[in-house]
Amino acid sequence: MRRALLFAATLALTPIIAEAGLYKWVDENGKVQYSDKPPLQLPQQGMSELNRHGRVTRQAESPAERQAREAREAAAKEAEQRAIEARHHDRALLESYRSAADVERERDRKLAESEAVLKTLSAQRQAQAAKLAELARQPAAQQAGARQELAALDAKIVQRRQDMTQIRARAAADAERLKVLRGANTP
Repeated sequence: MRRALLFAATLALTPIIAEAGLYKWVDENGKVQYSDKPPLQLPQQGMSELNRHGRVTRQAESPAERQAREAREAAAKEAEQRAIEARHHDRALLESYRSAADVERERDRKLAESEAVLKTLSAQRQAQAAKLAELARQPAAQQAGARQELAALDAKIVQRRQDMTQIRARAAADAERLKVLRGANTP
């Protein structure tokens, strides 16, 4: 009777034991380890889950593999985002301009606006430089504010010139892209 009960209990537990996973990994010393419980920390070389026949059922990623996968996914997502932005930009070009000449007219208008702002900033800079020259005989504390304002105006002038360079470059790229989108025979 006792044997029959022990046999029945063993038979009942067999599927549970058979379904329990076996884990295989290489530890930091380079030795292959097997356990019915996964390691507390994921090994550098990853970990495999084995079935009752010793075949790999699931391969866990090592930190390096996970990092490489995440980098690939991030690069793919970034490439997809660039493609979406390029399609939006192309659609905006097609909807906004009929020809490259329209792009050039828009560029010229923006450059004229920037040139007017640049002239105003230059005039303000000259006035500030004259004010600083008058303050040359004053204490350094009074000159400091004028010097700061002069430096701020210089920075604005440099920024405006950089903006104008970007306007030219963007307009040239847009005109070329519009020619490609509209066909090479469009003026």
